[in-house]
Amino acid sequence: MSVTNGVLPPITTPMDDSGSVDHDGLRRHVQRLEAAGVHGIIPCGSTGERATLGPDEHREVIETTVDVASTPVLAGTGASSTREAIELTQHAADVGADGGLIIYPYYSWPTNDNVVRHYEAIADAVDIPIVIYNIPKRTGRNLKPDAAVRLAGHSNIAGIKESAGDINQMFELLKRTRDMDFDVLAGYDSQALATILLGGTGITSVAANVFPETVVELYEAAVEQDLDTGLRAHEEILDMEEMMNLETIPIAVKAALDILDVHSATVRPPLYEASEETRATLTEFIEGRSR
Repeated sequence: MSVTNGVLPPITTPMDDSGSVDHDGLRRHVQRLEAAGVHGIIPCGSTGERATLGPDEHREVIETTVDVASTPVLAGTGASSTREAIELTQHAADVGADGGLIIYPYYSWPTNDNVVRHYEAIADAVDIPIVIYNIPKRTGRNLKPDAAVRLAGHSNIAGIKESAGDINQMFELLKRTRDMDFDVLAGYDSQALATILLGGTGITSVAANVFPETVVELYEAAVEQDLDTGLRAHEEILDMEEMMNLETIPIAVKAALDILDVHSATVRPPLYEASEETRATLTEFIEGRSR
């Protein structure tokens, strides 16, 4: 099962009013997304509040996701420590995840040369494919194309979730890995259409948590080179991405899901629930789309 093709939402982690993980809500969320046609599920990413999940919670969220999902599960298993990342990825493999999404180590702040060794050590130690997660605004470091191309040659590194936000870096990466067994996924909804048209294999879409059908429509149009449909969906997704970024992700994402009665808006401190102004803006946007 591929973990690098199609629409793979980095899912929110539902929580109840006390702040505990809501596993029933998690199951419903995954089922709703799969019914809408997504191609895979990413638990414990940035959108899933990975940074504030305890070690046991992290493992349990992955276990629940694997248990309910019928599409591939690309589990967020990165850590600042190489040893911890290996342990988390091996746990994900043991419970049935199809791949591990490994963020560039934050706080430790390794150089690109060091981080190549980090990723190689993880890939050598586990028996599920790993996907690099490059998101400099969260980690303080950018995995540059030279380093990514070095890692692309590893047999157990399947691809990269490219969230640097630099479209020129994305294009360079696509060009230099075109003839390699290495997939490039757009990390931002706004870059999905261009990435897929130029050879990318999918989108790790935050907006798909709330509007999965539209993101699936964009992906399918891009694959079929249907530019009219793709551009229309792209313009819709630009508006959606703006809504999802009204406050730090996943605050507005969870507020929108609460408005849609998918799961509660509860987030875990140091994040706090969306302001009344944000909820009003989201409500108007969602109601406008349903008219």
